[in-house]
Amino acid sequence: MSGRTVAYAQNFSRLSQKALKHYLPDAVCSEKPSIDAVFKSVLADKKAFGFIPVENVITGRYAQTLDCLLKYHVGFSITGSTIVTSGKTEDGREDKTRFILIGPGETKPSGRDVTSLVIYPQRDRVKLLFDMIEIISVRYNLNMTDIDRRPDRKGLSIFYIDIEGHKNDENVSACIKDIQLALSDTEVITLGSYPYQPFNEPLIKSIGIIGGTGEMGSFFVPFFKNLGYRVSVAGRKTSLSHEECAKTCDAVIVNVPIDYACDVIKKIAPHMKKGQLLIDNTGIKTKAVKAMLESSPKGVEVLSIHTMFGPGVESLRAQNVISIPTKRSGPMAQEFEDLLFKHGANITRTTPEDHDRFVTMTQGLEHIDSVAKLATILNIAGHPDRLEPFSTPNSRKSAEIWGRIHGQDPHLYATMLRENPYILETLKDYLHNLSSLISNLEQGRTAAFEKAMNKNAEKLKS
Repeated sequence: MSGRTVAYAQNFSRLSQKALKHYLPDAVCSEKPSIDAVFKSVLADKKAFGFIPVENVITGRYAQTLDCLLKYHVGFSITGSTIVTSGKTEDGREDKTRFILIGPGETKPSGRDVTSLVIYPQRDRVKLLFDMIEIISVRYNLNMTDIDRRPDRKGLSIFYIDIEGHKNDENVSACIKDIQLALSDTEVITLGSYPYQPFNEPLIKSIGIIGGTGEMGSFFVPFFKNLGYRVSVAGRKTSLSHEECAKTCDAVIVNVPIDYACDVIKKIAPHMKKGQLLIDNTGIKTKAVKAMLESSPKGVEVLSIHTMFGPGVESLRAQNVISIPTKRSGPMAQEFEDLLFKHGANITRTTPEDHDRFVTMTQGLEHIDSVAKLATILNIAGHPDRLEPFSTPNSRKSAEIWGRIHGQDPHLYATMLRENPYILETLKDYLHNLSSLISNLEQGRTAAFEKAMNKNAEKLKS
């Protein structure tokens, strides 16, 4: 951009000059009487650029800019954006304005881009907006960072939409084509793709995953990289040590087996400093949270999460994630939790104690019950296949569960049973209920079973 002419509008002169000084300090500035005149100057000079305000954090989008983007869209692309602060409002908020740069050429993918679209239906119809959003958000799982509506002179709606991703990304490109195909009599205009500049600068820009070479790392590493984060991976065989990873990343996730989690936390946490976030993603929480709080300096934020899914999932959409804030969870922890929520995770907040108590039932009891059940079947029938002619819909569902469980790592499950401080309490309660039912059956009494089943059913209904 050095030496290139950049035009800006006279009525935004002070803000434009302030923003250009930092964004394009070597540009040759040219003042024009209006936003419309800036667009015209870019179209007249194929080597010139325009610098136009598009949105204010308080007042919203500038209508004149939106109208000009549609009016003059042939012959230029949006190639960049920047944000300038012009002071504070009476209520203490920062007054920020986003500017876009328009001109020749295109911007290459940066890893964290936004694509601006104009979707202009020539005829109105029922469910038009719904169909548009369904394609973007549901079919292609793309996040819309902005959506605005402007009326045309016929009373129809023109939609201005920004979606995360670069137009050359396979998913974004396919989405744009599908919108064009699905919405008949609709013009779809791609204004350009450029690095995303949110009004609130993210606190987390780099993420370190200790244990990132394992199974969950195979999900998290590409997930965070695709969102534009700088991702560092430290494992047993990587050149990057655990300690160095902890020193250099904004957020550090400990994602190692339960056996080693506390030892790893105690080793890396002292190397962290104020302004960093320490996270564990382990199956047992009381010990891990205690280790993080005791081993890390006071200025380090601490958050605990538990991803209740395996590495085979394709996205976070509809997946359960447990979030355990601590007394040292702050804005970075909130930003990280919001990131998971944004991409479809079902977030449940709880305490370390309640987490460990509840997972004894959804994991510990489930695993113990499945192992005991399959052992019984093998003792009596020799192999589950022999029971197929006798199976019911319920028994087949049950077989799917213990089949999946027995396909997993037995050491991992055994460790979770050993490390959870509440597991014996749960298993003893289960054994008490089972023993009571067996004792009554031994004496020929089935009323106890009926009573227990009815009691359970009533509680489920309530």
